[in-house]
Amino acid sequence: EAELLRTGEWSGELCHRTHSGDTVTVLAHRVLQRDPDGGRLGDNETVIDVTKLRQTEAALGASQMQYRAVVDSAANAVIIASADGKIHNVNPAVLHMFGYDRIEELIGRDVAVLIPDTEAAQHGRYIARHRAGAPPRVIGVAERDLTATRRNDPEFPTDLSPSPLAL
Repeated sequence: EAELLRTGEWSGELCHRTHSGDTVTVLAHRVLQRDPDGGRLGDNETVIDVTKLRQTEAALGASQMQYRAVVDSAANAVIIASADGKIHNVNPAVLHMFGYDRIEELIGRDVAVLIPDTEAAQHGRYIARHRAGAPPRVIGVAERDLTATRRNDPEFPTDLSPSPLAL
């Protein structure tokens, strides 16, 4: 009320109880109406029910926390990359396996940073074919055995189990 009187309007989120006893969350916007002499005539209030939106946001937040807990606790490396080969997310096991300190060091980079240069060119060709409509392929190795590269360049054998995921 004080802000409404001071500035002439107020916006905020409120909780209301309905006639049935349910609680709803609303976004409210009030505008003070004054007469020509500056006296208060009343105010106009617009209210939008955002109860379901807030419930959905809470459920999404809980789901994201659950996802992070599962992925972060996985013993195996989990790399989420888009069809163009850019890394969107990794779990802590990736950092340990590939010798990185922080997830941010890999986000946005091409997954080719994790494979030897000799295989990176082939990987680039597979990505280009996939973007042109070909089915995804794992660096051309049927057994899905792959040589990977740690940050400080020593190569090591790894087993790859890709799962297509639309981002």
